[in-house]
Amino acid sequence: MQNLEKPKSRVPFKQALAYALYLYKNKKYAKAERTYLNLLQASPDHPVILDNLGNVLWSQGRVEEAEKYYRLAIKSNPLNGETYHNLGNALQNLGKMKEAESTFREAIKIKPTLADTYRNLVMCNKYTSVEHEDERAIQRLLQHKKMTRLDKAYLYFALGKIYDDCRKYEEAFAYFKKANDIKYGLGKADLRPLKQFIDSLTVTFTDSFFKNRQASAVTSELPVFVVGMPRSGTTLVEQILASHPQVFGAGELVEIEKLAKEIPSPTGQNDDFCRQLACAESGILKEQAEKYLSLLREICSQEGVTYIINKMPTNFIYLGFIALLFPKARIIHCVRDGMDTCLSNYFTCFHSPSKHTYHLQILGEYYAEYCRIMKHWQTVLPLRLLPIEYEKLVSDPEPAIRRLLDFLELEWDDACLSFNKQKRVVQTASSWQVRQPIHTGSVKKWKHYEAYLAQLHQYMESAPK
Repeated sequence: MQNLEKPKSRVPFKQALAYALYLYKNKKYAKAERTYLNLLQASPDHPVILDNLGNVLWSQGRVEEAEKYYRLAIKSNPLNGETYHNLGNALQNLGKMKEAESTFREAIKIKPTLADTYRNLVMCNKYTSVEHEDERAIQRLLQHKKMTRLDKAYLYFALGKIYDDCRKYEEAFAYFKKANDIKYGLGKADLRPLKQFIDSLTVTFTDSFFKNRQASAVTSELPVFVVGMPRSGTTLVEQILASHPQVFGAGELVEIEKLAKEIPSPTGQNDDFCRQLACAESGILKEQAEKYLSLLREICSQEGVTYIINKMPTNFIYLGFIALLFPKARIIHCVRDGMDTCLSNYFTCFHSPSKHTYHLQILGEYYAEYCRIMKHWQTVLPLRLLPIEYEKLVSDPEPAIRRLLDFLELEWDDACLSFNKQKRVVQTASSWQVRQPIHTGSVKKWKHYEAYLAQLHQYMESAPK
């Protein structure tokens, strides 16, 4: 029986609940968690509190804890489709694909207009025929008068996935284009700040800069950074390495960017990041490095760990900063065919506001900028950097995995070959793929869509090699 009584508090219940939601939406997760836990003391069965607390925990990567609170919320209110959706998302992250699928279907049964649930549902398995009830249900829902533009984008992404699975490439691309056109229309991308930032990075972080600039005194080799374009194999590499008993995969941590933005300005003004970093004292760098190490130790309680991986792909922008924080860190750079990488981005509906992925020309420009800064880092960066080619990894896994382990000076472990059996949280768009045995099905996939990708070709040819 659900208990919807308002908790006794000096702060009115609605106000306290609204405040907790405000904290969550503004990514103040620690405060939001404390607020929801305080509310639960007075009203332990309240489904809204339980569901929202699950969301706060999920956002912090604590998916197993989130699952517990989603289940409690459902027990308290078994007719909330959104909570079933949230639970399905958590189960998907945990690799429980069959259970996730049935949970998503329950969400839709309760509330058939949950468009994003269909997008998640179709990621739980592979379709063999477009003559499927899911396809028909999505087509019906597209006609529903309550569907917003964003809802329709989710549904088009779902249809694109179904038709791509079934090798109906013309129809698949048409649906993906509709989805991306909507998403791009909701918020257009401007790459000028990124280009200017990379200009500044290449001018500041030179060979002489690293030779003359004192890094932090932190000698820890605990942090490993897996970088590259999104959809280039970063999740796969992390999953393989995290299968080794001496490696812990921490997922996509945003802390490096946060720490970079905390570097104080020497003038007290909002200076250019590169200027601030060039003037930062080694003591400040050491302090930031220690903050990061503390976070890693807090995240990982596993015994005998030698390395903790941060696989935030876009840390490729901050490799100069990482070199100053951790002069003994190791970098693994995931490299994949540019056309396949960009197509995979275009076919993905990201959680983060990656606006550049929704327009082929802008996506190509972004890829060219990524290539430009990585070419620069390969020339000047004073860190150990290993490029891993996605195509070689999936076509002949063992030699590539041995290269990875040799780079980390780790002994061979057979578990790395059966990485897909690992029971660990994966909160990226690759959560389904990394649960499958390794395969080459995505190599040269762009060839099926070549007729529609003329905008990308010019950037692949002009991108720095």
